[in-house]
Amino acid sequence: GNRRGQFHANLMNAPQTFPESTDNYVDVRMPDVDVVLGEGGTDPTNAYICSYFDMLELIPSDVTAGEVVHVTKMEALLNPESAKYVHHNMPPGCQNMKWPWAVGSEPIVLPPHVGIPFGEQGQRFLVLQTHYYNPTLDTGIVDSSGVRVFYTTDLREQEAGVITLNSGTGNFQRPPIPVGMADYPLSPTFVYPSACTQNTWQEPLNILGVGHHMHLSGKRMEIAVERDGSYLGLLRNEHHYDFNHQSAEEPLIQRLYPGDQLTLQCWYDTTGRSEETSFGDLTQNEMCFAVMLYYPRQTVQDFGYLPLFFDPAQCLEPASDPPAGSEDIFEGVSACAQNYYEDMRSFFNMNMMGMAYNESSAMDAVSICNSDEYVNDIMPVLPLTCPGCYQNKDCTISDIVQYGQTAVCPFRCANDAGVSVWPNLDRTEAFDQQVYGCISAESSGDSMEGFNIYPFTTPQLLEAPACEAVGTPLTSFEDEDDGGSSSCPGQANLHSAGFAFAFILLMRAWY
Repeated sequence: GNRRGQFHANLMNAPQTFPESTDNYVDVRMPDVDVVLGEGGTDPTNAYICSYFDMLELIPSDVTAGEVVHVTKMEALLNPESAKYVHHNMPPGCQNMKWPWAVGSEPIVLPPHVGIPFGEQGQRFLVLQTHYYNPTLDTGIVDSSGVRVFYTTDLREQEAGVITLNSGTGNFQRPPIPVGMADYPLSPTFVYPSACTQNTWQEPLNILGVGHHMHLSGKRMEIAVERDGSYLGLLRNEHHYDFNHQSAEEPLIQRLYPGDQLTLQCWYDTTGRSEETSFGDLTQNEMCFAVMLYYPRQTVQDFGYLPLFFDPAQCLEPASDPPAGSEDIFEGVSACAQNYYEDMRSFFNMNMMGMAYNESSAMDAVSICNSDEYVNDIMPVLPLTCPGCYQNKDCTISDIVQYGQTAVCPFRCANDAGVSVWPNLDRTEAFDQQVYGCISAESSGDSMEGFNIYPFTTPQLLEAPACEAVGTPLTSFEDEDDGGSSSCPGQANLHSAGFAFAFILLMRAWY
């Protein structure tokens, strides 16, 4: 019948029960919104709707403006009539995520000494963003789902935060997944290296829960931890990812330290798809994303994978097809210096830095460096991108090409790609990924959403040590005195027991 399906259970212990919270609470709900695609949307089956809330109106008058409260519990409020269309929602603060919910998530109850701060740094407004998935384009859907937030003005000892690990949520991060792949891994594996955690984390982190998020072709997912050059174990391992049960789970490793290295890996099954699967916000797209609820809260909490936006090949090759009449200027010069001269806007990825342009506005560096635009618009964001001749607006092709070869390219090729500049081929092995949200001595000056970007070569990842049977193996469960046989037919039973334990740990509910 229609009562068949899956459920989330803790097979180790009886179901956990908690006394009703005595803290005050407020409901942050969508205001009976029509679930339709809004302005700027691209897919009518995937509507993103945001509602804005003033905390001074939500919270009773005993909380004054600018006062911080600590959230002690959060639970989803789903409208029964529209619940099946709610893909996820999350009420972020003005500058950071406060709580994510996805299909199958369970209530979050903080330990007695920990609270999630609301209203810090004068933040007054909340945004509840809800993603609805309506593949059959049903009409007349009205939703009032949201979250019940329990809070206290009696501030707790520790403040919790939410760390995000983003291995791929957009098509600018990852290429599409091919059709017909039964166990497709993302490559390169997203690594948050020890060089970053050493400086980004100011103290050890206590991990309360770990949530995984992929979409419909997600198959399995894991976060591994390495410490001091050794494989420590899995923070969370989801052997069989289930889109309908995306709860936060108690971590297998409960404390992380500055200097630890994290790796996040996702695998996908696209054998049932007829088109390649792109990364993006739509439910039929894919993601590889994880969150960690932890304390004490750190300043930087969002970390993610980025491909190289600077092509290392141009550093290692000579210029070609120079402009007529300028062949001698480009002799012995790299393709990097030539690209810098020919299209300065594209060379510095000015679109990604919020300095929008199109192909028709592409200009050579001589024209840009001799313009008011450089002084007024570009130099404040990208200093030292033109030679000193920009001051008199008398830069020549020779000035630009030599500056590119001796100043701009050595810096970009070394810092953004990890290679030298042709004709010097001392370093030819390029970086293969970048991470944003990294504070390190080697972080580049480039930034994304205000966080330093750290390019590097994916290190050789350590594998979990092989498990070894302890004790005398049994040849038969009917006769335990026959142990010691070298064939060890009981090994299959040992493996089965180990799998059951791992499965129970994976399914153990966290509150």
